[in-house]
Amino acid sequence: MSDAVKQLTDKLGMNSGKKKPKAEHHLEGRIFPFHTRTQERVKFTDDFNEIVGIIARCSVGKIPLLEDIREEHLTNIMNRLEIGDGIFKEDIEELFSVNFDMMKNPIMFQYFPVSMSTKNQKDEARGKELLGFFITKLLKLDENETWKEYISNNNVSDLYASVYVECLPEIRSISKRKDVFHFFNQDELVKKFNDDLSQLMRNEKIFLSDIGLLISYYFFYYVLVQAHQLVSKNVKNIKLWFAYDKEKVTAGRDSVQKGYKVFNDASRELLINNDLLDYLNILSDKEGYRSYAEIMTDEENIPVLGMNLMDFNKQFADALDESYEAQVDIQFQIKQLQKYLKINTSNETAKRYRKSFDEFSGLTFIKSRGRLGYVLNATQDLILLFVGVIIGDKEKILLNRLFYEFEDRGLYFDKQSRKAIISFFEDVNILEKLSDSGDAQYVKSIL
Repeated sequence: MSDAVKQLTDKLGMNSGKKKPKAEHHLEGRIFPFHTRTQERVKFTDDFNEIVGIIARCSVGKIPLLEDIREEHLTNIMNRLEIGDGIFKEDIEELFSVNFDMMKNPIMFQYFPVSMSTKNQKDEARGKELLGFFITKLLKLDENETWKEYISNNNVSDLYASVYVECLPEIRSISKRKDVFHFFNQDELVKKFNDDLSQLMRNEKIFLSDIGLLISYYFFYYVLVQAHQLVSKNVKNIKLWFAYDKEKVTAGRDSVQKGYKVFNDASRELLINNDLLDYLNILSDKEGYRSYAEIMTDEENIPVLGMNLMDFNKQFADALDESYEAQVDIQFQIKQLQKYLKINTSNETAKRYRKSFDEFSGLTFIKSRGRLGYVLNATQDLILLFVGVIIGDKEKILLNRLFYEFEDRGLYFDKQSRKAIISFFEDVNILEKLSDSGDAQYVKSIL
C-alpha cells in the first residue's frame, strides 16, 4: 500500500477495524462554503449586508459574528455629551440612532449585526460566518488595503458625524482562522472584481447601497462556474445566459435552455464530486490542491494516480461489501469511485449539501418562471450596478461595448433580452441614440 492510499484509508477509518468507512467530507479543505446540516445552511432570506458585515470584520481581523451594538453606542454618546436639563435619552436616541437600512458611513458595515436571538438563527449564523470568511478569501479582501482603509475610515467633516463615529464600540480582534479553502481561476475573478470595486468606492452613496449586490453577484457567479467545472477537463469560459427580470420568457429562449438549468443539473452530484476531487488529490500524491483538469492533464502523474486509485478502490469496495472491477482504465476507475462514494453517502446528506443552490433564489439572481422552472435573472438594480461600474468616470460608452463588458462579467443576454434592456435604458433616460444600430448608440454614466 502506497503512502497516499494509506493516508486516505486512515482518514476514512478503514484501518481501524471498523466495518464501514466513515462518510467524511472536506478531507483537504473546502471548495464551497456549504453544509450538510440543514440548520447551518444559509437561507439568504436576511439582508445580504449581514454577510457584508462579516466580510468587513474578517477583512480587518475582527470577530466575525457581532450582535446589535445600538444600545452600547447610545450609552457611549450619552457619556460623551454634556446633557443639559430638559434633554431626554429619547431625544438623543432619535438624533443619533443607528439605522442599518440607511447607513451614512462605510465604517458601519463593520457594525452590521448578525441575527442570533433564536436557536435557529444561532445555527444559521455559523453558516453565515463560514460564508463570510469564504468570500473574504475568495475575493482577497483581507489583502486589499484600499478596501480595508475605506471601511475603516473614521475621518469625518462635521461635529455630528465625529461624535457618531467616535462613540462606536470597539470590536474585539480575533486570531487568524485555520479554515482551508481551495479556489480555482481566482486571480482573473479578483482582478475583475477589484476593477468594479474601485469604481464603486468612488461614489460613497452608491457604495453603501450596492456593495452587497456586487459582492453577492461575484460569489454567485464563481460558485456556479466551479460547480459546473468541478469534475470536468473542459475549463473554457462558461456562458451564463440571463433573462431580464421584467421580460416574458418562452421555452426556447437561451435563458431557459442554457441558463440556470445547466448549472442546477451539474450541482445534483455536488457533494459526491466534491469528495471525488478530494480523493483524487490525495491519491495523486502531489504537493498542493489541484483542479480536476490539472490532475487529468498531468500525463507524468497519471500512472501513479491510476495505480493508487485501483488499490484504494479495491479496499473501498471490500469495506462496502461491493464488487470491484480491476480494469486498467483511469476513467473507469474514477466512475467506479464515484459509485462507491454514492453508496457511502446518504441521499439525504447529498441533497442537503446541494440545497444551497435552491437557496440562491433569495439573492434575486435566479427567478421562478412557472412551468419553465428557474432561470438566471438580471434585475434592474443589477443591470444599473454594472452600468455604473463599467462606465465609471467616463461620460458614456458604446452600447455594444457595454454588452461586451456584461459578458466579461458572466452576464449573457440573447437578442430578445437585449432589446428589453435597451428599452429600459430609454425609460431611465441613459440611452443616447444617434441611429438604430448598436454602433451609434451610447449608454450614459450614472455614477
